Amino acid sequence: MHGGILYSALDDVTANVLYRQGRKAHTARCEIRYRDAVRVGQTLSLEGWIEREKGRLVVLRGEATRVEDGCVVADCEASFMLEKQAR
Repeated sequence: MHGGILYSALDDVTANVLYRQGRKAHTARCEIRYRDAVRVGQTLSLEGWIEREKGRLVVLRGEATRVEDGCVVADCEASFMLEKQAR
């Protein structure tokens, strides 16, 4: 599978952590590390979580795991900037 597709999936799963909390944000930076190849048709499990927050900056981590063998095929660290609150 093309790495850009995997990157997009991890960016989306980390963004959805905030979205599901009702927090609006945009990706400021996302660094991905590819750990193993993924063939088209393989099922992946995606997980994202918050690592830390400071002011409007939220740092999240994400992992893509191949379901058939539990191998982490890629992980990322993403920084998101929360939208300013309206006054």
